[in-house]
Amino acid sequence: MDALIGMRLRVARLSAGLSQTVVADHLGITFQQVQKYERGANRIAATTLNNVAALFGVSILYFLEEGSGEGPGEEVPLRPKSTDLAMTKRGQRLLRYFAASPDKVQDAVFRLLQSTGGDEGERDD
Repeated sequence: MDALIGMRLRVARLSAGLSQTVVADHLGITFQQVQKYERGANRIAATTLNNVAALFGVSILYFLEEGSGEGPGEEVPLRPKSTDLAMTKRGQRLLRYFAASPDKVQDAVFRLLQSTGGDEGERDD
């Protein structure tokens, strides 16, 4: 469970474009402690996890639920491919460029990727 929470912390941090230092400063801890949380080496106290959830604007359940939220009992793999990408420097740059692009460009990129078969029946809600 600590590894799952840590992985989701890292994904949330990278998706927000924040450094470990910024997150640490917000929480009043060291960046080394954030590293340990992300690796699952240290457990995150409930109060700290609540502060992390508030920082990223997500429910605390985002970090705790083992399912994806798309169906009962559906498990999330510890390192799905999308989070692997988000953990790379290239993936982080891609996310920043995509987020900074105009809606028309985002729509065009999305349709292009969808046409290559990467969507596999998922919908953009």
